Amino acid sequence: MNDRGYVTEEEIEEYFSPKPRLTYDPFTMKGMNEAVNLITEYAGAGRRICIYGDYDCDGVTSVSLMMALLKKLTDNVTYFIPSRFKDGYGLNNDAIDRIHADGAELIVTVDCGCNACEQVEHAKSLGMEIIITDHHTMDERIPDCIVVNPKQVDDSYPFSGLCGCGVAFKLAQAISRKCDLGKDLLNEVLDIVGIATIGDIVPLRDENRTLVKYGMNKLRRCRRSGLRNLLAEAGIDPAGINSRDIAFGIVPRINSAGRLRSADIALKLLSGDAGEALDLAGELNRLNEERKSIQNAIFNNAVREIDAREAGAQRDNFIVYYAGAVNEGVTGIVAGKLREVYNRPVIILTDMEDCNFVKGTGRSMEGIHLHDLLSPCIDWFKSFGGHAGACGFTLYRDRIDDLTEYVNNAVGKLAAENPSLFDTTVKTEAVIDSSDISLELAEGIDAMEPFGADNLRPLFTVENVYIRKIFAMGKENQYRKLQCEGTKGNRFEGVIFDTGLAASSSIKEGDTVAVKGDISVNRWNGRTTLQIDIKELS
Repeated sequence: MNDRGYVTEEEIEEYFSPKPRLTYDPFTMKGMNEAVNLITEYAGAGRRICIYGDYDCDGVTSVSLMMALLKKLTDNVTYFIPSRFKDGYGLNNDAIDRIHADGAELIVTVDCGCNACEQVEHAKSLGMEIIITDHHTMDERIPDCIVVNPKQVDDSYPFSGLCGCGVAFKLAQAISRKCDLGKDLLNEVLDIVGIATIGDIVPLRDENRTLVKYGMNKLRRCRRSGLRNLLAEAGIDPAGINSRDIAFGIVPRINSAGRLRSADIALKLLSGDAGEALDLAGELNRLNEERKSIQNAIFNNAVREIDAREAGAQRDNFIVYYAGAVNEGVTGIVAGKLREVYNRPVIILTDMEDCNFVKGTGRSMEGIHLHDLLSPCIDWFKSFGGHAGACGFTLYRDRIDDLTEYVNNAVGKLAAENPSLFDTTVKTEAVIDSSDISLELAEGIDAMEPFGADNLRPLFTVENVYIRKIFAMGKENQYRKLQCEGTKGNRFEGVIFDTGLAASSSIKEGDTVAVKGDISVNRWNGRTTLQIDIKELS
C-alpha cells in the first residue's frame, strides 16, 4: 500500500474499512457559515430561492440533493439547469434575468460559478443575492459574493478534492446541523453523492472514499425507484454494484440527458415518483444509445482527419481538432477517447451560433495540468473553466491558430523537461503466473474498491496465458474476447476494449502470451465471469 500513499496502520485500516470515518466539519470550509446563515434566513422568511446547477451528472445530482434538503425548510424553492445548447455552461445573464422574472431573490449555484464575476455583478444589479458553491479551479478573479469552494487559496478545509455534489453535501450537512434536521435526509442522498464523485473523476482518496463507500452501500439497497429502474436498463445487479458499474453504467445514462436533450429528464429520474421511474429510465437508456452512435461517428471522422493530417507531417504535441457543426454534447467523450488513442492532450472545437466564437472542450493526461496550461491565454476566451484533467471554454474564432501554436509549444517544453511524458509503456504493480488467476484474487482486489482517479485498479503482468478461442464483440466487431487458460487448467476470459490494440494484435488461437491488465469479476445480466481487461500483450 506504500506506493498508493497509505503507510501507517491507521491509514491502511481506514482504506479497507467498510465503514470509514474520514470526514470533516463542514463549517471549516471558507464561506460555509455565511452561506448557511443566508440560506436559512431566506428560507425562514419564505423568500424565493433558486438552485442553479450544471447539466452533467455532478450538476444534476447536486441540484437533486439541494432541492431535497431545502424543501425541508421552505416551499418557495425552485431550480434552473441551463441547456447545453441554448445557455451554455455555467451562469449566464439571460438565465439570471429569467430567474429574476420568476421571483427568485437568492441564487445558490452548485457545481458552477466560481469564476463568474460578470454574471454575479449582473445578478446583484437586479437586487438579487447569490451564493457560489463549486469545486472547479479558481482564477485570480473571485466573484464578489459568498463563495464555498475548497479550492480557494486561503481555505482551511483539509481536503480540496470534492466534486460539486460533494461540496453541496457539505453545505447540506451544515444546514442540517444548524436547523437540527437530523441525519435521515443526509443518509438518503449518499447514493447520488457517490455516483457524482465517481462520475466526475475526482480523486478517490480521503473524504471522497468515505462518501463513495457509504453511497455504494445505499445503491446496493437501491430504494430510489428511478435508479433501480436505471440499473435494470443497464443490466446491473444492485447487490454486486462496484465503481466500474457506476462509471460505465449509471453515469453515462444520467449524462446522456444533458448531452442530447434536457438534464431535467435525469433530475426527474433521481427525484421523481415511482410512477415515472420506468419510463424515465427507458428514455435515458435510449438517449445513451443515441449518444454512443453520434459519438462514434464524430470519433471516426476525427481519427481519419488527424491521421491524414499527421501522415508525413510533424507530430503535434497537443491535438487541436476542429469538428465544425457537430453535437457539442458528446465532444468531451470524444476528446477523452482521442487522448487514449494518441496518448496526447486533446481539444475539440465546435461551431456556435455566433460565428465570432467556437466552443472548446479539452481532456488532458498525467503530467499536463490543463487549467494551468491554458490560464495564460485567458484573454483569448469569452469564458473558460476546468481543472487538471478537463476544461471547457468559448474561444474567439480568430484565436484558433494562436491557441494551437501556444499549446503545442507549451507541451513541447514540458516534454523536453520530462522525456517520459508521452511514454506509452503500461506499468504494472506485480508479475504473476496465469495459474494465479482465481476468484479469490479478484475478490481480494475488489476489497480495494472504490476505484477511480488516484486509486486505479491494480494492473498485473500475467505470464503463460494460453489462448483457447478468440471472438469479435461489439456492434461493429471492434473489440475482442479471449477464452483463456492458465498453467493449472484454470479458465478465465480476456477482453480487449482498446480498438487500436484489438486491430493490431497478431495473436491467434493456440498461442501462449503474456498480458498486462486488471483482474476482476464481471457480473452481467446474471452471469459471473473471471476476467482480465487487457491493456497490452506480447
